[in-house]
Amino acid sequence: MKYYKIPEVCIKVENLDEALKKIFEKYKNNLVMEIDGYSFEFEKYWFNIRKSNTESVLKINIEGISKEIVEDKIENLQKLILE
Repeated sequence: MKYYKIPEVCIKVENLDEALKKIFEKYKNNLVMEIDGYSFEFEKYWFNIRKSNTESVLKINIEGISKEIVEDKIENLQKLILE
């Protein structure tokens, strides 16, 4: 199966640990790996989120079965991180 992928998304945040905790708490039931951040897997998409080693940003890599799903999910992640 081919997946749709966008370039890595970087989101500037003040408190990286707090932002990661929000993501973890919301998606912990879909956690598949805790190496280099968190990786979560769902039926139609997956994503990895991690802290930058050099900047106050979270980096997100995401792939899904369609462009629409990926764009919707990345928008939801950004809203959750920035709220």
